[in-house]
This record gives sequence, structure tokens and C-alpha cells, in this order.
Amino acid sequence: MTFPPLIRVIPALLLIVLLTSSLPARAQDAAALEVGRWRIYGTATRFAQDRAVPGEGVLHVAALAAPGEDWTSAASVPIAAALNAGNRINGIFWARADRPTQVPVTLQAGAAPYAAFASMRVALTSAWQRFVITGTAPSNLAAGSQLLSVQLGKATADISLGPVLFLAGTPDPAWIEAAFAAFRPDSLALDVRIPSDPGVVLAGTLRLPRGRGPGPFPIAVTLVGSGPGGRRTYALLSDRLLADGIATLEYDKRGTGQSTGEFLDTIPLMGRDATAAVAWLRARPDIDGSRIALVGMSQGGSSPRRSRPAIRQSPLS
Repeated sequence: MTFPPLIRVIPALLLIVLLTSSLPARAQDAAALEVGRWRIYGTATRFAQDRAVPGEGVLHVAALAAPGEDWTSAASVPIAAALNAGNRINGIFWARADRPTQVPVTLQAGAAPYAAFASMRVALTSAWQRFVITGTAPSNLAAGSQLLSVQLGKATADISLGPVLFLAGTPDPAWIEAAFAAFRPDSLALDVRIPSDPGVVLAGTLRLPRGRGPGPFPIAVTLVGSGPGGRRTYALLSDRLLADGIATLEYDKRGTGQSTGEFLDTIPLMGRDATAAVAWLRARPDIDGSRIALVGMSQGGSSPRRSRPAIRQSPLS
């Protein structure tokens, strides 16, 4: 019997589906995570650029002045995928230290009692290294409930962290090498210092879009409302703007966070700081000084208008 062409094609398609579904789960885990995914507690951090590490984005983590327990300070990245009992998961990350030091690394729960299903100690040096920690899920574990954790409470030196990759199954070193070589994060975060009034230096984070060439880029400066506020208030908006090739700048109000000066929550002072931020941006070759927008809410939306800083408004794109 001769089958119609469509009948002959369907079994072939089913065979392709079955074959691809049995392959190691590399494609779904292939995307490396940029350094902004690290969650830090217990110590100060700083974003920077280092061309010696894949993606060039770096998160510097300060050593504690008085070391405590391992868990007193830590850096962690959630494992986004759900894990079934018996699943093998690999956490692969880049790290270095200002001088040699050893730190524990775990795959563990993100909530009490913080049970770990894999642990190791890594020896960090001044050279960038790629580390792999492998564990097998002891039970069914919900997506996002587990972490790759680098415990820093006893670290004797400042540590720099690079990108992270989670991979199921048995890792292929050549494939991992290629994945990191091809890693191109959507944005590059840089912690910056912006001079304002005498004695006032604004600590901020400048984010530049990647994949859009070297710039110069249009930029949105985000201003928080009344109160001390803080960076990442506009995290979702910042991510959306960066995806469209628009850089973003956010900074701690004077006298709060890592900014110097006295915290006086007034509209004129906020306006002067916004003006200083715009002037600083216009001096950067990677920023298009003719396309700078201010985005603010509540007091942050009032301060530029009422204090009338010398800011020309123009479309970003």
C-alpha cells in the first residue's frame, strides 16, 4: 500500500521530536546570566568592567572588616528551573580575588533551614577562574527555591564575580567554553561617582546597552520620590529602556546610600543634583548629550521642573 505524502511525513516528524527530547538539556540552560543576577547581603558591592572575563561585566564584593561566620555575608544566584528528585544540576561561575583566599560554595535552599545538596571549597587567586559545583536534587524542588551560594563571611580579600551558567546533566567542557565565549549580556553596569555641590559626590549606577555598538547612547536619568529612596527603584523600566538601546542612570540621594553630603530632602537640592548628573553625562563620549531625559515620580518628578536646571529636553529615539 502506498501512503499519501502527508502520512509518510508525520512519523518522521514524530521521530525527530522524540530524538530531540532525549538530548541533554543544554539548549534550555544555555543562556549565561550577567553579573546583575548576583544577590549580595552583608557587605558593599560595586559594578565595573573587566575585559578579561566573559561579557566584561564584574561585581566587586568587599571583604568584611571583621570576618564572621561563613554565612555572615554571601553572594547567590537563584536556580530558575524546577528540579525533580535525582536531577543533576551544575552551577558554573567565574570569580577571582585581590589576593589568595578560600571560600565555601553550595547549592542550597534559599529559605530556612537552608539545606545544601552540594558543597565545596574553592581557592580564589588574582587570576579569573571558572568553577563548577555539581549536585543531585534529593527531592522535587520548586523553581527558584534553590541557590548557588558563594559564602563570603570569612573571605580575607575583596572578591570579584563574573557571569553564571546553570546546566543540567553531565557538562561538556568544550560546550561550556563555547557558551561563555559567545556570551553577550544585554547591558553593562558601571558604578560611578558624580560630583555635585562642594562636599557632595553622588554614588550611582550607569547601565549601557550592549549589542547596539559603542554609542553614544541616549539616556534616561531616574529620580526617586521623597525619603531616602535607593537605586533599583525603576528596575523594570530600566530593563525595558536598555532593551531599546537607551542607557539609564540612577543614583543615591545626597547623604544616603553611598552618596556623600547631608541628607536634606528638598526639591532645590534634588534639582541641583539632577543638573550635576546631566552635566557629568554630557562629558562622557558614550552618551549622546543631546538626548537626555529625566524620569521621576512624586518629589523626583517635581524637582527638575521647579528648580529649572539647565536641561534641554529632547526625544530619546
